[in-house]
Amino acid sequence: MAPSWVPAVSEKLSKREWRLLAERLGYTQSDVDVLQGGPRALLTHWMCCQPPASAAELLRQQLDELAWTVERDMVIRPTIIPDPEPKQEKPTVFLSYQWAHQPQVKMLWQHLLAAGYHCWMDVGQMGGGDKLFAKLDDGIRSAKVVVSCVTPLYARSANCTREVNLSISLNKPIIPLLLEQMPWPPVGAMGPVMSEYLFVRFFQRDNERTGDERYWPAAKFDELLMQVRYHAPPDRAVAKASYWQWSPSEQAQSKAVTTTKPPAAASGPSSGKVFLSYQWDHQPQVKALRDRLIGLGLTCWMDIFEMGGGDSLYEKIDSGLREAAVVVSCVSEKYAASMNCRREVSLADALKKPIIPMIVDQRCPWPPAGPMSPVLTQLKPIRVGSDVQQHWSTDAPEVRELLTRMSPHFLEFSDRVTSQACVIA
Repeated sequence: MAPSWVPAVSEKLSKREWRLLAERLGYTQSDVDVLQGGPRALLTHWMCCQPPASAAELLRQQLDELAWTVERDMVIRPTIIPDPEPKQEKPTVFLSYQWAHQPQVKMLWQHLLAAGYHCWMDVGQMGGGDKLFAKLDDGIRSAKVVVSCVTPLYARSANCTREVNLSISLNKPIIPLLLEQMPWPPVGAMGPVMSEYLFVRFFQRDNERTGDERYWPAAKFDELLMQVRYHAPPDRAVAKASYWQWSPSEQAQSKAVTTTKPPAAASGPSSGKVFLSYQWDHQPQVKALRDRLIGLGLTCWMDIFEMGGGDSLYEKIDSGLREAAVVVSCVSEKYAASMNCRREVSLADALKKPIIPMIVDQRCPWPPAGPMSPVLTQLKPIRVGSDVQQHWSTDAPEVRELLTRMSPHFLEFSDRVTSQACVIA
């Protein structure tokens, strides 16, 4: 809520004065255009978004520099009484965004705080004038992870580009959120920088409407939390109950890890993982497969669980494939056409990793058309039914075949997997 003195002070500011004041406080011309309420909107926005004590003091300084008369100054000084400065928590997340999307990013800020993550957002910590870049620098340096709220306006913004470049220079993890449908990587200076990052699609499609104020799909917020948690744990003191147990899949993995005897610390197949290679349209089905394999005590590599924000896409895939004991290739028409999926199959073949192809799209011919064909044509595929996700919780022959073909590559789990296959049989 804005202080009671805002209406009186805003009436005393001329059009020229309040625009000069906005510039001195660090607002750009586009920011001023958004503030359609004139000086009152400016003062309200400033006082609501800044720490109270520093906001009032900065406002006094800027009004003095604008050469307000003593009479006007005396009217203001006694009425601007700063509240005690609240304790400032060190932010975990730096929210980088373009001001046209400030309402959406504020909502994101509120939900991240409810999930236990303190955020740095310029409307809350920004000073004016020369302090602008110093505050940005301090905010990025103190954060554990940077969330880039990417839109076409963001990609064209010189200030947003500076924030991204500084984050990379400081080796800060970056999680790109795509707030609008747009080409990836973005066109312009950010293109080469963002090309190796995995983005999170953060806008809703028709079948993903939540029916409330949120503009993101519920599953995508869970994905964001998972990536942030990769770099920093949430603060239980501020996390709300609705967000505390936010990832059932993660809980399942934690339970499996704690209740299953870990693999021996030795090199070779017994210490490897199952690398799940898939195209994102089939993510729910592959997650269900992952949960089934984890329940058997196997360790799985799946990008959304292994990739932290800021990780280089190709470096993490390379590392995951090199550590894998076996690769399960979830083949579909889109998988065969995906450049990233082709890279995974080619690298797995070059590393001489065992590949088990599994056809998850009934329309996909065998072997699939395209560059994958020479690698996969010599392999026997496992063809599953249309409801792939349901198969992993039933005694389906596809499950038995997959477990049987994987068991030789996991020596420590071989007896367990084989016995499971026999039970299903």
